Amino acid sequence: MKLFERALTNSTFNEQELNQMITNMEGNLDALLAGKSEGAEAYILSLQQQQEEDGYWSVLQDRSVPTDTRVAYLNHPTYVASAFLMAYLLKYPVACERILGFRETLFKGLQASISRKFLGAFGDEGTRYETLDIFIRAGLAEFMKNYPTLYPPFTQLIQEILVELTSRIKDEMTEVDEKKILNLGATPQYSGEVFVGSLSPIMQGRIKALMTDLAISEGTLVFVYGTLMTGRANHDHFLKNSIKMGEGRAFGFALYELGSFPGIKLKKKTHVLGELYLVDQRTLGRLDKLEGIGDLYDRVEVEVLAHPSHTYRAQTYVYNGKINADKLVTMKDQPWGKKKDVDLVWYACYGSNLSQVRFMKYVNDCADKTEPKESRPFEIHHQLYFANSSPQWDDQGVAFLNPRMDERVVTLGRVYLMTREQFEEIKFMECGGSETGWYRHEMNFGSLDGIPVRSFTSPDILEPNPPSDKYLTVIRLGLMETWPELGQEECDVYLSSKL
Repeated sequence: MKLFERALTNSTFNEQELNQMITNMEGNLDALLAGKSEGAEAYILSLQQQQEEDGYWSVLQDRSVPTDTRVAYLNHPTYVASAFLMAYLLKYPVACERILGFRETLFKGLQASISRKFLGAFGDEGTRYETLDIFIRAGLAEFMKNYPTLYPPFTQLIQEILVELTSRIKDEMTEVDEKKILNLGATPQYSGEVFVGSLSPIMQGRIKALMTDLAISEGTLVFVYGTLMTGRANHDHFLKNSIKMGEGRAFGFALYELGSFPGIKLKKKTHVLGELYLVDQRTLGRLDKLEGIGDLYDRVEVEVLAHPSHTYRAQTYVYNGKINADKLVTMKDQPWGKKKDVDLVWYACYGSNLSQVRFMKYVNDCADKTEPKESRPFEIHHQLYFANSSPQWDDQGVAFLNPRMDERVVTLGRVYLMTREQFEEIKFMECGGSETGWYRHEMNFGSLDGIPVRSFTSPDILEPNPPSDKYLTVIRLGLMETWPELGQEECDVYLSSKL
């Protein structure tokens, strides 16, 4: 097997040379899948030595390239390398235990692999299915069954893609009855959409076989919002073994307290927070009995917006009885059943904390290490600029906001839902453990779902100082993670406008 290598420089861009490097990687994967393992450990060592800090394997030295070039020469080789490591783990698990740091290398590779959710340049979905096929060939079904917790976000992304594909296949085969959809606000956000039927028969066959193997195609999506949610009274008894797709919002409904359980009713311009599950037919029948279908509740089809921007058709349970308007559960008290004595706040980030990996380093230093309950993209109408000198970032500038609001300005941010205590601790850390630090000025951005949105910056306009490339790289990755419709090219244009 040929060792991993990258171009020495981008100055003389040689497409043929770069393509040959990727061809070598694909050849190594093909050889491994054919049962040829000679030279595999040397190849793995070269992958470990040249894996970048953020988990990628790029055949380019410089990432400052157009989005389509970045996908071809940074994301694609990362997919191929991660698939090779996955296949090697499945074929030779004992040998992997002897390779120092093997699982950490694969973990970082999978982490980098999901950064674009397998989408190509400008949201092209054809690339998504081609990438999925690479992992399927490497033994994805077996990997998800044997190592579901090695990197859970990767497992969840695969499940989301397959459920989405199931929905697409159904939509392509049958005409959707729009009258059955009780959505009053959610809109699917697809770009570069590809029909499943347009994929090659071989690829379609492998994808459908994976769905069958994982029982994805046999499931029904169900949106739950009360006692069936994680940590609530009925969850473990009914949904413990079902696939959790994540948190979601059902639009056009309001949530009401009914005593020891809640119910939802149609109501315009509002939504309900809950969780999305893929359940089998037996579980769906048990849920119908629990909810008293046709009596206490009706099961209807709704559209659920799941993070970050995928809309799914799902079943949910709508209360049949009369409700007391005074029992409305407001957004700030959702999801249902949360402790009402917890003071929540949306923390609006605009710099390196756009990256959740970076942000979690602060959370893990808090007294309460609970992960954010939710995160969303958020536009900030304050000018972003870079100032001061941070030793952590090569003694160059870091991000600040002009404390004066300007409606004409848009800074792309991200909000995390967390406790007020966590927010205060992170603010104190950002201030260097001092009440008079750089970020001592708290900013009020109003409220979101009835919960205050807060951030912090310097109360003064500081002397500008350009940021380091390392700092900009973290922000760029955070932007692409938060605003997945943006590619590197768009992010670079945005960041250049702020320098």
